[in-house]
Amino acid sequence: CNAPTSLTLVSHDRTTATVSWTAGGNETAWEMQLDNGQELVSANATTYTFTDLEPGSDHSVRVRAVCSETSHSGWSAALQFSTLGIADVEAALGISLYPNPASSVVAVEANEAVSLSVIDQSGRVVYSSESEATKHSVDVSQMAKGAYYVRLTGQSGTAVRKLVVK
Repeated sequence: CNAPTSLTLVSHDRTTATVSWTAGGNETAWEMQLDNGQELVSANATTYTFTDLEPGSDHSVRVRAVCSETSHSGWSAALQFSTLGIADVEAALGISLYPNPASSVVAVEANEAVSLSVIDQSGRVVYSSESEATKHSVDVSQMAKGAYYVRLTGQSGTAVRKLVVK
């Protein structure tokens, strides 16, 4: 049987990567090799998601068809990719937090829908918005003066920004 073609990175984040490929023929099973490792990963579809990858790390994957119990195709061309690191998540989220320092209302904007939490120095959540939105307004007028952390979580990952209430 023929080797799979068009190995493509469909999506990736800090710890996962989804790849897909085009079958070389009528096969219904494939094996993948991640980072030239000895252990092969089996798949029964032309899409597979690798999990528990190290954030900000480089990887290589290739795939071959399982033609029979004792026969395989040749390997596809290798696909190189990197998982997202912290800087990538910050860039993807595109966070804007203003004014900072603040004494009344803080505007928080992101490139994608995010949930938001404000955490004090002792680690206590003092404000939380589970609604996923690209824009949030946080009233800090009743918060004690001091430093806080704003945690934003979206599809690209989680980022934390420092906020000073004056």
